[in-house]
Amino acid sequence: MEPKGAFYLTVAFDDDVLNSSMRLNVENKKADEFIQPLLTSAANDRRFVYYLLASTGICVVPLSAFCTLKDGFRVTLLEESEEKFDWIYRTLRDRIGEYIASV
Repeated sequence: MEPKGAFYLTVAFDDDVLNSSMRLNVENKKADEFIQPLLTSAANDRRFVYYLLASTGICVVPLSAFCTLKDGFRVTLLEESEEKFDWIYRTLRDRIGEYIASV
């Protein structure tokens, strides 16, 4: 049996980088309608995670779910396709930039 593995990454934002006015464009209207009520009381990193999922389909876990006050998210990637792996991380990079610039 060929060995398999996973890639783990934690992204932590500097303090006060994220705020509740930031957003990503969500083209899927049903996904946008679904996340909107969840955003009203969500921690800033959770807001980013909801927008990321609704806009790209990429699912990550907010750091606030790990009982920390640090904004960020955790990625666990089991993807075997190098092309898909690259797409996911390029998309994460791009969406982080878009989200922060959306103020």
